[in-house]
Amino acid sequence: MGRGEKNEREAALFAIIEVLERQTFIQEALAGTAVSGEGRAYVGRVVRGVVERAIELDERIACYASMKLKRMHPVVRNILRLGCFELRYLDQIPGSASVNECVKLAKACGQQRASGMINAILRKIASGSEEALTEAGRVSMPAWIWEMWRKRFGRERALRIAESFLAERPPVLRVNPSRISPEELRRIYQEEGIALRPIESLPGVFVLEQAGSVETLPGFVKGWFYIQDAGAIRVLQEAGLQPGERVLDCCASPGGKAFLAAELVGASGFVEARDKTDKKVALLRENAARLHYSHIRIRKHDALVWEEASREAFDLVIADVPCSGLGVLGRRPEIKYRLKKEDIESLTDLQSRIFDCVCGYVRPGGRLLYATCTISEAENEAQTAAFLRRHPEFEFYRERLFFPDEGEVPQDGFYACVMRRKAGSMSDMSKALGPEGVGADLG
Repeated sequence: MGRGEKNEREAALFAIIEVLERQTFIQEALAGTAVSGEGRAYVGRVVRGVVERAIELDERIACYASMKLKRMHPVVRNILRLGCFELRYLDQIPGSASVNECVKLAKACGQQRASGMINAILRKIASGSEEALTEAGRVSMPAWIWEMWRKRFGRERALRIAESFLAERPPVLRVNPSRISPEELRRIYQEEGIALRPIESLPGVFVLEQAGSVETLPGFVKGWFYIQDAGAIRVLQEAGLQPGERVLDCCASPGGKAFLAAELVGASGFVEARDKTDKKVALLRENAARLHYSHIRIRKHDALVWEEASREAFDLVIADVPCSGLGVLGRRPEIKYRLKKEDIESLTDLQSRIFDCVCGYVRPGGRLLYATCTISEAENEAQTAAFLRRHPEFEFYRERLFFPDEGEVPQDGFYACVMRRKAGSMSDMSKALGPEGVGADLG
């Protein structure tokens, strides 16, 4: 690691503690580290790697530890995780150097009494012997999530799904054709030595094949492109948007689906993007301004609160509802340590309440797109089936579960279901809802 090595490891250690012990998000924990240059790249790689693989690392450590990990001091526990990750996944760091630096780090952090234990455990891991891991440990997934997927999809498919979340996920750029053509963007980037790989099934969408900050790329400030997961793009394609249509995105921040909808309906169409907090609305406005969309309206509004003025006013309503996020574990691995099995029940209640409210904004003959970024039957297929039983004025059109292990590039897991409002139908729910909707304003 060279000069500054100890400080970089210490920064990584305390960021790991912030995420795994104090439930801070990775992005926030990394933002608090005072390391720059190559050291920052090391810290980011190690923090993300340890968080992604904490369950696996814990099983490996437990093979050699006489004390249970949960009884160890948090500093000791996470030095062991950091060291184990370096030994298993960072080949450029010699094993002996990694062990020695972790021992020094323990002493520097006031854990001198544990330094002998740390040294012994890490040296055994460094010996190269293969520890016996559970299936859930192999893919570093909480046992309840692993079992849910194994029972539903079978062992082999569940393994592919879980393993895909551990794969590297390069940024995906969707070109904004109102600012630049895909061909021109690619030509400019080639001249700049920036490698882009087109996704053949998604015209105008490219994989950025190099590390670095997307904010510093040519054209970012000018709105030439938007960073959007390939799976999220495919979700909106299910809705079959046409030029001139009116679209409402009820839970829109940060705006990817709303902005793609604005592109698809064109200047003759209209998109309204809503969210319930000032922070989310500010992010929507910031992104919309960068992309120079003039036919998109952004408003603060809680999707649980009925708005009479929007009754039957839209060709497409997008209900991209709050969910467990089990489809985005490749980008936000910390979610799997925060989420509990019982959380899904409370989420399904919230989802159905949003569903029941916003469906009244769909015009007769229009469509309702229900979407999540999760792989949970209770939040997906079971949710839409229950909605259709409650709302006979809607009919099923199509649904699709986008798996993270399929496609030309690693993508998030999504669910999309499109339902049609029967022509000439009257929405019992929208007639019954008064100005207070189905819930109080939570914003």
